Amino acid sequence: MVVNPSQIEFEIEELVLRGLPASQRHAIAESLRQELEALLAASDAPALERMAGRTDLPPLQLHLQAKGQPQAIGQELARTLYGGLTQ
Repeated sequence: MVVNPSQIEFEIEELVLRGLPASQRHAIAESLRQELEALLAASDAPALERMAGRTDLPPLQLHLQAKGQPQAIGQELARTLYGGLTQ
């Protein structure tokens, strides 16, 4: 099966970020989206194929290393989500 990254669509039903200012939520979300797009675009065929059949992802817990910078937080979240998707 050949999977094109632009054909992958997913929805994040809930993202709970405790301890972060609500004022950063849009910047974090945009950084998350951009990083996921970049990771998908750089993915090899086996990784994309593993994602193609996924219908859900179990809850992930993450202890952020990035502190205070919305862009870095979004990138770290994206890498964690991508890791869960490609398992």
